[in-house]
Amino acid sequence: MKQKLLEEYFNKLRGKSIDLNNVEPDIASLGEDIHTSLIDVIKSSNYASMGGNKTFNVITDKNGTNNFAILKSKKKYAKCEQQFKLVEIDDNIKINSILRSMGAKVPKLYTMFYADSNFIEIQELALGDPIAYSNVIFLKQKVLGGSSSPSQLTAEEKEKVGEELYNYNVGQQQKILSLPDSAFDDLLQTYLLFGKMNFLMEDSHAGNVLVSDKGFTVIDVDYSSILHKLKFNDKPTSLASCESFIAPFATSTLLTFKGLLTTNQFEQIRFNNIEIFKKLFDAISRKNIIINFDTVRNSFSYNSLISQLKNSLGSERFFMKYDYILDSQIKLYESKGLPKGDYFKELKDNKQKIVESIKVNDYKKFS
Repeated sequence: MKQKLLEEYFNKLRGKSIDLNNVEPDIASLGEDIHTSLIDVIKSSNYASMGGNKTFNVITDKNGTNNFAILKSKKKYAKCEQQFKLVEIDDNIKINSILRSMGAKVPKLYTMFYADSNFIEIQELALGDPIAYSNVIFLKQKVLGGSSSPSQLTAEEKEKVGEELYNYNVGQQQKILSLPDSAFDDLLQTYLLFGKMNFLMEDSHAGNVLVSDKGFTVIDVDYSSILHKLKFNDKPTSLASCESFIAPFATSTLLTFKGLLTTNQFEQIRFNNIEIFKKLFDAISRKNIIINFDTVRNSFSYNSLISQLKNSLGSERFFMKYDYILDSQIKLYESKGLPKGDYFKELKDNKQKIVESIKVNDYKKFS
């Protein structure tokens, strides 16, 4: 189906509240190559994946040349509730267009409408897959099948789930580490652009960041929230935006995964995170952003950032490797003639304590 006809079809759907069993004939005929598939997917209770508030599916036109992501709300909206969202739809699509024109790595948003009281979004199908598993229940369902996750796993089931978790997360880490620095720069820029629109992506996790050999894409952006926040001049700090940028990469070693992974598997993922987190901080430094650890130590973003580092690497490994991971930040401090302050002194002291307390043969654990 030609792109121009698709755009017309999506524009006809935009802002409507439609009855799936009684769609206007001119809309149905305009989108003949894709309309039936769309209606079937919206009616179906099946989905390819599911987030907190939405389900996700993919549709393709008859020629197989155009693929689209279909996001359907789990919630059914009453008519009075629908009106609030309907009046914002054009503005939401405009915000998406502005962000993309500024370089944000987000999928194109084509249209939004209601169908049988569910809120529907049709977006460009983004390249790639989530950077890590972040939903244990979905992981168990994928591996073991069934509509719900068993509360107790047999040893065999636990091994199967653990193998899928380990192989996927390590595979994604290898893909991440193969990307050029520009991919990390583009991802950071996306979160900073959100900040310019007064928006902080608080629900920032591995499921919201896709990775492919082309780079990263941020999905599931709440454009309605951006629209509301633009009314207030309350921009998040660059530190808060950086914390949202780093947060998704901490998900690969969720502590809830410990019971599914062997100690060696868990530690291997943490070991790989050393290089990933270094790349993340290098990207922050290339933007000339200095994280002044001393002045922000009581902020939520600081505490969240540090806890993510410690959980992702292990506290001892973080202290042993802090000067490698934060090397670009340390050099930025020095280039600006800024004192590194008490926090870096504490890191250095903690590293020295560990060095003095471990045996020589244990060094390989932190290398």
